[in-house]
Amino acid sequence: MFNRDCEQGPDSRVRAIVDLYGPVDLTTPYAISTEQVQSFMGSSYEQDPEMYRLASPRTFITADDPPTLIFQGTIDSLVPVSQSDSLQLWLQQAGVPHDYHRLKGWPHTMDMAQEVNEYCQFYIDRFLERYL
Repeated sequence: MFNRDCEQGPDSRVRAIVDLYGPVDLTTPYAISTEQVQSFMGSSYEQDPEMYRLASPRTFITADDPPTLIFQGTIDSLVPVSQSDSLQLWLQQAGVPHDYHRLKGWPHTMDMAQEVNEYCQFYIDRFLERYL
């Protein structure tokens, strides 16, 4: 598929997103106090709050974003379920098509379990068939 706006090259627009327990707001009290986030960011929130805001996908959610599929375990101790709950709300408010699978009783890296992996793959396949 080629981009009609460019004379050459493939279309580089993102047409669908699959999010497995991804952080979306690095400005929450939990995120700014977490050692993993500070290590990833290379500084503390107090040192560079704008960098944390710009590193947060929530900052850039707009109505023209691609359809998004979200998977999140309810007992994730690394990325709280509230991150995906909020993403679902923000996508809904922006009018972005999305599906949210909130898997009760599953932790971070839940998709390493065959049962969850097969579940996710089933819904990923259908989501991508619908939007790609």
